[in-house]
Amino acid sequence: MASNTDVKFGSKVWRNKRGILAIFGVTLVQAVCGTCFSSGNMSPYVTSYVKFKTKSTWITYTTSVWIFSCCNSSIGLFAILGGVCANYVPPRLVILIGLVFQSLSILLTGWLIDYGYVPLIFVYGLMQGFGAGINYPLCIKFAQMVRHLHRFFATV
Repeated sequence: MASNTDVKFGSKVWRNKRGILAIFGVTLVQAVCGTCFSSGNMSPYVTSYVKFKTKSTWITYTTSVWIFSCCNSSIGLFAILGGVCANYVPPRLVILIGLVFQSLSILLTGWLIDYGYVPLIFVYGLMQGFGAGINYPLCIKFAQMVRHLHRFFATV
């Protein structure tokens, strides 16, 4: 009888642990991918903070729409790039690059928010959109591929 520390690579216990780790990994990937879709909720807070820090009179709640519309537009533009890149490099690498860009955009936004509105458009809008654009369609593609093998994993 094997103990938990003596799990062989092809054993049933390893496959169960591997499946749980896969579900945990997919949950983390989707959590990072979904940050760009909740950006409308944080728009009033970002706008208030930028108005307070930069003392600008032209930054309003209506002009802050450009940050998030730029993000959503670039998702659509870069989604094609993610599919093309997945043909030449491994799709997991493309997803990893997208997740790194999304995470860096959040990190740089926290640092560049003090410098004004235009850096936010480029950093949060374009970098976040680039990251989500190249990885989100690939995540959906793989979820749909797994659906035929295990119907309880993904819904279409």
